[in-house]
Amino acid sequence: MDDFDKIIKKLDEVYLYSGIAGLVFFLLLAIILTGFWIYFKSSIEKSAQYEFDAQLTKLQGEIQKTLNEKSNEQQALYSEKLALYQLDLNKELSKISSDLDFEKNQKIEIKNEERKSIIEFLGLYSDLVYGALDIKILDYGYNNYEEIKTRLKEIDRKYSALNVIQNNLKFWSDNHELVMESHKLQMVILDYSHFTQRLLGKLEFNLKWGKSLKDTFVENFTKSSDVTDFLKELAEEEKKIRMKNDELYTEYWKERKPYFDNFLNANNDFIKLAKTYIS
Repeated sequence: MDDFDKIIKKLDEVYLYSGIAGLVFFLLLAIILTGFWIYFKSSIEKSAQYEFDAQLTKLQGEIQKTLNEKSNEQQALYSEKLALYQLDLNKELSKISSDLDFEKNQKIEIKNEERKSIIEFLGLYSDLVYGALDIKILDYGYNNYEEIKTRLKEIDRKYSALNVIQNNLKFWSDNHELVMESHKLQMVILDYSHFTQRLLGKLEFNLKWGKSLKDTFVENFTKSSDVTDFLKELAEEEKKIRMKNDELYTEYWKERKPYFDNFLNANNDFIKLAKTYIS
């Protein structure tokens, strides 16, 4: 309000000193100066705004350039890390695949060895029972009793080989039932072997002693042509030997059947289980 009063007072002074013309001139001059001031102020503001906008645009460009460079660097770094990660991942996957292949091949190899042991075990005990233990006991006499010793050694050798294969089967197989059936079968065969070897051992001794008596009798009878008490005693003793042999023959055929039946039962159980397991 004070400023307005001052302006009115100033206009009154101009009017008093210069009249209406001076007042009009003063007002025009004031308006022109005010217009110039407003124009220059607007120009300066526009120029400043333009300069500000230009600087801002430049700064934004520099910032964007810096951001792009940083982004490219980050992208390159990310790509490098991603490539390294992919490489490590591929190595890990390759190792896992290799381990899986090794484990798979190992399982296949173990399974094959297990099947091989089962088949070898079956073949060996079949050869033992239907070969070495298949005794035609009446075929042995004074002329071939020494073959009994060979047969006894054959039985021992084949049973020892059976022990080795059965041990291999226990090593390769994780089927407890199958291993126990093989052990059960082996024990049945062992009993059968002991029975056969016991009788063959007695028969070998009797035949050896009987042949010795017979040879002594023939040798002495050839020399004297007389049947002495000694020769009678030899003949009587040899006769007892032959009677014991007859008893052994009878015992063999009588007692063999339970042992062989036990084998057949154990054999059927093992074969049935083995077929199911390896199929």
